[in-house]
Amino acid sequence: MPQESASIQAFCRQRGISALVVFFLLWGFLVFAQESTREERILSTAITNALHSRPALSGCALLLDTSSGKILAKNGDLERHRDPGSTLKPFIYAEALQRGYITAQSILHDGPLRIDDYEVRNYDGKYYGDLTATTALAQSLNVPAVHILCDAISLEDFHSILQEIGILEPMDISPFPGYRVATGGIPVTPTALAQAYAGLYRNAFPRWAPGVTAMLLKMMRALPLPNATRLDISWKTGTSQGNRDAWCLAVTPEYTLCIWFGRENFSSDPTLEGRALAAPVAGAVLTALYQEESPRWPAALPGIISCELCAKSGLRPTADCQQRLTGQRIDGIELRVCDRCGEDSPYHILHELEE
Repeated sequence: MPQESASIQAFCRQRGISALVVFFLLWGFLVFAQESTREERILSTAITNALHSRPALSGCALLLDTSSGKILAKNGDLERHRDPGSTLKPFIYAEALQRGYITAQSILHDGPLRIDDYEVRNYDGKYYGDLTATTALAQSLNVPAVHILCDAISLEDFHSILQEIGILEPMDISPFPGYRVATGGIPVTPTALAQAYAGLYRNAFPRWAPGVTAMLLKMMRALPLPNATRLDISWKTGTSQGNRDAWCLAVTPEYTLCIWFGRENFSSDPTLEGRALAAPVAGAVLTALYQEESPRWPAALPGIISCELCAKSGLRPTADCQQRLTGQRIDGIELRVCDRCGEDSPYHILHELEE
């Protein structure tokens, strides 16, 4: 630091610049070099390293203080609209939790599904049968998310929710992609998406009870974030149709991070995959930020209570539910009753028809 200061002073003397100007130049240099720019350097290094071997791609990153939404660091164009891929799925699950349609342990079905001309497929083309809501969200399965939109929410309601939480502007007139919205298809900015994710932790959206967002963020911590396996992080990736955008959103009590990669001309690239490209970069950023520390999640989840659930459905048991387990539900929200047990249950009747 003294060497750099001496160089600045010598430069100014040679050009007859006053001592007062020298003072302000030195002051600006010192401010820039202080610890407050550490986050900017970490973000810039991560994006630069990721793009070093991918010159055809562009990238951007945004780091927020989760508790306030204040921008701590940014890199690249954060206001350009891109396709969010599956990064909207947590908001589908949040609304399902609020409506008592699911809890974290509820069983969802992942199998062939067609709605009009839309054949719902998972990213890998496979189906996984019955699995918990937590697993379905962690694996970013498309069929369960579309089922929730069909059965528990509605497209109109979800469109309004996206406007309410700031992902879509109130007067946005972009074509809505129907049930494909579970996998993207609407224009969003990295800034709007990051602020919405940060809002989940600090309960910024009155429509969702504190227990809803607490349970959702816990579900999003089911799998470790690549390059940050030591840290307890809520995260979600997104890959847009045709591999045009790769996203990772990550939330801790201290930081909310958005990472995006794509091409400036919106063209496809097989390397643009959220889990393979964006997630490891997000993990590297958060590992560098925390160093030897860890996210400080609350010891107890607010608004969540223990309850008895049907083991087959993960829902409120009826007299027909013979197998039960101790689980969790959101306080003040009535969980729907089991639809799998008993000869007259919708699940039983549906499977009889399929056979």
